[in-house]
Amino acid sequence: MKTLNQLIYLLTGFFESHAQINQSCYEDDFNFNAERKLSYPDSNIEYLESNISGKTTSHLYQVTLADLYSEDIKGHADEIQSDLMLVAEDFFAWAQEQNDFTFQRSVNIQKFTDDRTAGLTFRVQLMDIRSQNKCAIPLK
Repeated sequence: MKTLNQLIYLLTGFFESHAQINQSCYEDDFNFNAERKLSYPDSNIEYLESNISGKTTSHLYQVTLADLYSEDIKGHADEIQSDLMLVAEDFFAWAQEQNDFTFQRSVNIQKFTDDRTAGLTFRVQLMDIRSQNKCAIPLK
């Protein structure tokens, strides 16, 4: 079973190694949106929650892919979102081939634009078999 820190390392590592992403962050949405010193295009991963069902633990993350946007350029948001959709597709292909977790393949992708950025946001669910060995519990 992977820890949350190990999953964060895997997820941010994918985006840091992607040729179309300049920077990968791991922070909550509020801090990410307030950050002004990012190197765009950027990815942000935010941990949302975990659920346990039987022998499986599932972790839910929100992924945001963003680039600088100018409303003065006609069609700029569409161009950014199209480019970032390719990055998202690469991520999905990578995630479904991982041995460290199982990737829930049904994802709802939403576009966004704000005063300075445009991009995509989506939630991904990663599942892992949880350890149920009470002998492995670190007791005093």
